Amino acid sequence: SSAVEALIDLLNDEDWVAVFAAGALGRIKDRKAIRPLMRLVNSGKIDLQIAAIEAVGQIGGEEAVDGLMEAIDSANPDVVHTAVKGVVRLTHGNIEKAVNRFGAERFFNDLSDAMNNLDIEETEVKMDFIQAFSVLRMQGGSVCILRLISSVEIDNPDILQAAMDALESLDEEETLIEALGG
Repeated sequence: SSAVEALIDLLNDEDWVAVFAAGALGRIKDRKAIRPLMRLVNSGKIDLQIAAIEAVGQIGGEEAVDGLMEAIDSANPDVVHTAVKGVVRLTHGNIEKAVNRFGAERFFNDLSDAMNNLDIEETEVKMDFIQAFSVLRMQGGSVCILRLISSVEIDNPDILQAAMDALESLDEEETLIEALGG
């Protein structure tokens, strides 16, 4: 649409205008915006990078996942954390493609860093992170899952069941006992 094209043109404007344009493109969810937004990720300007990554994460699709995985190679930890969260959200925690690209250990470290440095409050995003830790099957995944559910309301059975299933699949009884103070 012409509105999308106008917003894409605004990505080249002053930084604050580009940030608002990126946000609008994310809400519109037109896939034509992914490539122009990914150019902002390489801008070196943190506010533009984060806005672009969040917008690409909102748009979704395979091209968005690929773009976000490119951003994981950034030197800036804030960019990496935001990109990891986007990949986890878009894949609903089925992060095999990211594991194939980066290796399980590196992606586990990126995932746990993102969890520790971002505000992950939405139940759906927490469930996606739980799924990702379950897929990785790495030592310490159970502690990360416990941290994710530590602030969950007890009347949220879906997330608690997802966490229990994931913890059971990880088979880290000694780590869990230690984490729980036993």
